[in-house]
Amino acid sequence: MQRRNRIPVGLKLVLSFGFMVLALVAVSALAWSSLDRIDRAAQRVTERYVAQVTRISDAQALMLRMSLEARHAMLETSPEARKATIDRIVEARTKQLELFEVFEKQISTERGREMLAKIREADTLFWKPATEVVAKIQADRIDEAFAQLK
Repeated sequence: MQRRNRIPVGLKLVLSFGFMVLALVAVSALAWSSLDRIDRAAQRVTERYVAQVTRISDAQALMLRMSLEARHAMLETSPEARKATIDRIVEARTKQLELFEVFEKQISTERGREMLAKIREADTLFWKPATEVVAKIQADRIDEAFAQLK
């Protein structure tokens, strides 16, 4: 007890202040390190998952576009315009299949593979009648194509 009393008050204040500065530096370094890890993890998520969401969204938009293009092809009166519309459908389908391939290569979880299998199944269900409709449009059997869409 007496030794403590022998330390001057000014020195006690300096030591206390020094200890507080060291504690603050340690906490700041720990926080900085944690934020750096969080930033790296967020960057990995952004690089991988945002690209995947973008791919699947693009594939969905292409499916809608192809559906609308098929309806547009039925309304075309000239064979050249109808062929150009069918060509756009084929081009969109090619892009969609490419997106599926890249998407599948980037899947990192079993759950992702299961979800893609369901998407592929729905895609197959969509394309079976869609292919028939396109074939009817190309054969100039527009009434049958319209009837199939109902």
